[in-house]
Amino acid sequence: MTLKTRFKAVENIKHGNDTLTVGCYSSISKHLLPEIIKKFKTAYPQVKVSIKVENDMRTLLNSDAADVVFTDHKPEYSSFVSIMNDPFEAVVPKNVFTDRKTVSKEELYPFSYISHNEGCLHEYFDESKFKEIIKFDSVDDASIISMVKENIGIAVLPSLILKNAPKGVRVLKLKPEISRTIGFAYKKETAQTGCAAKFIKFIKKEFSLV
Repeated sequence: MTLKTRFKAVENIKHGNDTLTVGCYSSISKHLLPEIIKKFKTAYPQVKVSIKVENDMRTLLNSDAADVVFTDHKPEYSSFVSIMNDPFEAVVPKNVFTDRKTVSKEELYPFSYISHNEGCLHEYFDESKFKEIIKFDSVDDASIISMVKENIGIAVLPSLILKNAPKGVRVLKLKPEISRTIGFAYKKETAQTGCAAKFIKFIKKEFSLV
């Protein structure tokens, strides 16, 4: 960060016209970010917050399109701070495994599997063992759940997405467990001044990381 940029950031905070840009996935924007932003705005009402919901956090951060991004992996050339562990869970039609709270991956293989873009799941499952693979190239988690509801197949999604799962599906814990680590990433120079620095400090305090 140049001296000129740093001076501008400080002046913006002083005059109450600074803007914070936060990048995140759809699931995080729905289930994690609202409470964080609400508390941050209460503490810093002068800061204008802009939220970008996209699927490529690395590009958002490295192109300076966002000051801070919430992600489940560490983008290159940035600092990453873990804030929570988010287990994956199986989503099945309501008439499947009705007396169960957990399910093994082997028990899911006889079903059609709605496959999406979570890279770690491709390593967790042997997809050749499923009855059928239904490729779903989208960030619309609600559509995947609707397909399960209609008995098209089963799916595996992060528990953060499944907090408010609709009627017509069952959510089961996976055995063995697999999870993603959610955290926030930023460029090191971003943490030095301006509203982004305030936001980073705020998140760390909120999640008892300081």
